Amino acid sequence: MITEKRVVYQFDRSQYYREKIKHFKRWGFLNRSFWLFLKLSIPFSMKRLFNIKIENKNKVPPEGQGVVVAANHTSHLDSILIGIGIAPRMSFFMASKKALEENRFFRLLKYAGAFPVDQRPGHGESALELARYIVSQGLAVTIFPQGKRVMNSRKYMRGKTGIARVALPTNVPILPAYISGAREAMPPRALIPKFGRKIVIRFGDLIYPENYYHYHDFYKAARAMTDDVMSSIYELMQDVESERLISIEKNKQKYEYFWDI
Repeated sequence: MITEKRVVYQFDRSQYYREKIKHFKRWGFLNRSFWLFLKLSIPFSMKRLFNIKIENKNKVPPEGQGVVVAANHTSHLDSILIGIGIAPRMSFFMASKKALEENRFFRLLKYAGAFPVDQRPGHGESALELARYIVSQGLAVTIFPQGKRVMNSRKYMRGKTGIARVALPTNVPILPAYISGAREAMPPRALIPKFGRKIVIRFGDLIYPENYYHYHDFYKAARAMTDDVMSSIYELMQDVESERLISIEKNKQKYEYFWDI
């Protein structure tokens, strides 16, 4: 077996991680004030700028229980949308280290819970280590297992195992989520979102790490758990998009009926 049924995670005590942990534990007055402003203003404003529908919110674990949220990734809006979906819980999330350092807008996201991840192969372990610490404290962290924004999230993709490598050692569940309409609301290279677009956020059933403790190899367990999460996201996608097509067809028939009268 890869581990015992209950695991108490011991994070790395190196200077790097101590400094990162201090960053979240010792926010100053201005940081906390700005975070509170974002926490209150972003959900309020986004729900009025877009037609956002949140489904299966009862599947989100209560405050104080650590969780990894795994979602598809097609737009820069995705991290904010997941934060709205699980509100009033705060969701920390990974963002490109390059974007956080070079883009002024992205720098503001660190006050909304963003922390950098180096996307070069073999350089992302420090971000996973910080994510493990965050969930071990009963908080939520959002990770996109596709690794980057994709053109078409309606096709099944094999996810990266980072979500499981956070969940397994800390014994926290993974919450699959599917976001529909975000790419249409803010396409790639768009500077201004297309307000008024319909966006659907649907959550799936929690996937628990204890179901994978029978594996003798950690990486096989991580691969199996990741595949199950990706399958769950794909099933959510099929349900949401099929309902969307049915709704479009019904509206089309109503429109044609109106003009036939």
